[in-house]
Amino acid sequence: MSIPANIKSELTALQAQLAAATPLSSASGPAIVALQLNTAQFLSDANTALTNAAGVLDTWNATTDPAAIVTGFLGLVVNSEDQNTLCNIAGYVGRADTNIDQLV
Repeated sequence: MSIPANIKSELTALQAQLAAATPLSSASGPAIVALQLNTAQFLSDANTALTNAAGVLDTWNATTDPAAIVTGFLGLVVNSEDQNTLCNIAGYVGRADTNIDQLV
């Protein structure tokens, strides 16, 4: 598993949108509404990606082949790191969404 491409592109787009609207206290109404919509969608997509990723850790079964066990375990480590990253992204975007909602 890796971080889905749509999550990476949404993160880049949101960062650019935030940079263009800085300072947020002076941002126009339409810019704030666009930020609200985009952060809400991004949060939904991040949570969906996190839910989809959770099954990999829960369903892995070790084989009797030592090399396959090592390969599988290393894959699980990568998957868990990606899940951690997705959790952080969801948390940060959720906080941004809440903060942007307070601007209105």
